[in-house]
Amino acid sequence: MGFFKSIYKFINRLISGSIKNRIILIFSLLIVCSIGFVGLFSYNKSSEILTDEVVKNTSNLVEQTSTNINAYFEDIKFTVVYIATNQITADRIKNFSINSWPNKFDEQKRELELVSGILRVKSNIFDILVVSNAGLKENALNQLINPQYDFFKQKWLTDALPENSHEIKFISLHPQDYYAVSEYDSMDEGAETVSAVIMMDPSNIQGNTAFVMCDFELKNINSLIQSLKLQNGGIVSVLDDKGKIIFSSEDSLLGKDIDSSDYNLIFNNNLGSVFKNTEKGSELVIYSTIKSSGWKVSATIPMSNIYSKSNKIREITFRTASVCIVLVILLSILISTGITKPLHRLIEYMKNAEAGKLDIKVIRTGYGEVAVLERQFRGMLERINTLIKDVYQTRLKQRDAEFDALQSQINPHFLYNTLQMIKAEAVINDDKKVSQMITSLGYLLRYVVYNKNEMVSLQDEVEYIKNYLYIFGQRFEERIEFKLTVEDDILKCKIPKLILQPMIENAITHGLIESCETGNINLDIKYINNNCDVQIEIYDNGRGIEEKRLQQIISELNIRSDESSIGLKNVQERIKLKFGEAYGISIESKIGEYTCIKICIPAVKNTGRSDSFA
Repeated sequence: MGFFKSIYKFINRLISGSIKNRIILIFSLLIVCSIGFVGLFSYNKSSEILTDEVVKNTSNLVEQTSTNINAYFEDIKFTVVYIATNQITADRIKNFSINSWPNKFDEQKRELELVSGILRVKSNIFDILVVSNAGLKENALNQLINPQYDFFKQKWLTDALPENSHEIKFISLHPQDYYAVSEYDSMDEGAETVSAVIMMDPSNIQGNTAFVMCDFELKNINSLIQSLKLQNGGIVSVLDDKGKIIFSSEDSLLGKDIDSSDYNLIFNNNLGSVFKNTEKGSELVIYSTIKSSGWKVSATIPMSNIYSKSNKIREITFRTASVCIVLVILLSILISTGITKPLHRLIEYMKNAEAGKLDIKVIRTGYGEVAVLERQFRGMLERINTLIKDVYQTRLKQRDAEFDALQSQINPHFLYNTLQMIKAEAVINDDKKVSQMITSLGYLLRYVVYNKNEMVSLQDEVEYIKNYLYIFGQRFEERIEFKLTVEDDILKCKIPKLILQPMIENAITHGLIESCETGNINLDIKYINNNCDVQIEIYDNGRGIEEKRLQQIISELNIRSDESSIGLKNVQERIKLKFGEAYGISIESKIGEYTCIKICIPAVKNTGRSDSFA
């Protein structure tokens, strides 16, 4: 994690650094990504081509091997059928129990000559056996068969015996334990073989049950399998119909069963290839069917052996890409230096100008866009020098004008004192109404002129509104009634100065001024959102706002503008700039009934000194 964080920080420094570093980084990244993509594509494509080539070549080899073994099996099938349908064999079985001993000997001799002759010319056959349920057990090998051995009780035989005389079955590896082996015989007691068996037609042998069985000479098939050398270190095997390995180029696999999952993959099709995962890694299995028996010839090749050639291609690609990347980085450094050198010189000019040296002479060093920048910067310096002279002269004239304006200004303090004098005269003349109006006007003047704070307490703002409404009420013969609903604690909260007066003024001028009836203005101030925010609601029962105009006003409130304003828009922008987009003004209105403006601001407590003007 720390390594990637360090790389991220390094790249971030490069990106946020100079143009030169960014050019180097971007140029290098583009080339590296391009080379990486091409290299990865080439590696994947080469691996795919190599895999396809191996699959193709191995499939041809496996199919050819399957064809050769099938020819081997077909030859044995022909031999078995020939013996089973030969009249000599039928006569021998038919007359085995009823002929006299001389005739028996005669028939036995002819039978042995038949099978022995075949055995001499068929090197692919180990032995030929003729067995009947009447006790006949003869073979071409002239090897004594155990008289006590009951073929018809052997599971390996009974499971494989065909149901009719026209069908030939191939029996997988089974023990050759039916010979009567003595200490002088060369027979291996644990020997196993593969056989082909056919039932004889009962109608030709007087209803007896008999079969002819040929035992394979396994050396021939083993030699064929062992001679197959796969280029990628694969293993060739022959599987019976139950998935048992009966021949293999790897002796340790003989007699073992393949996994059920592999069995389903291989035995579902006659020819094909599948990928499987083992503890040793991925393997490619290519298989073909021996048509005469339904058994399979399979070749298993480790994928690591297939990828060994593509790994060499990957290594060459990686080395080539590394050299290209180094050359690209060097080239990008040279190019970026040529581009940024004039920019660095221009930056030096700008630093001198920033330090106040505006009389520097900008010499052209770059080309293209950089030359345009230099020309524009040179022109800018000339204009700045001209403007400095103009501004200096303008300021001298402005000082004179300000001094003249200052002399003509009326001091606000003088206005306030004058109002106090008029109030005193009203009191002397017992004119309480005029006195109160002057007092309210004086409060408004003091609040606006002397209170320079941007944030004021709600108490001060409400007091200002009371005086403001008092003066308005005198103007409209007290046709405006004002109701304030607020908790004492909330009056300590801070709000932006003069945000309520525009709301009240809008309510009077646009809602109540044209009405002949008494107008109501309700000011409701309360906490919301668990005392985190303050909501100020200004309600009037005036004429309301048409829906189209209301939507226009709401839309204008939410559009920022550089134009100055003292109404709703000004208040909206002040609140959002001060507290964020979550706060501001919302408006509800119904034509002919009411208008309600809600102001939402955060609850800012007044913990400092009091700025009250009450």
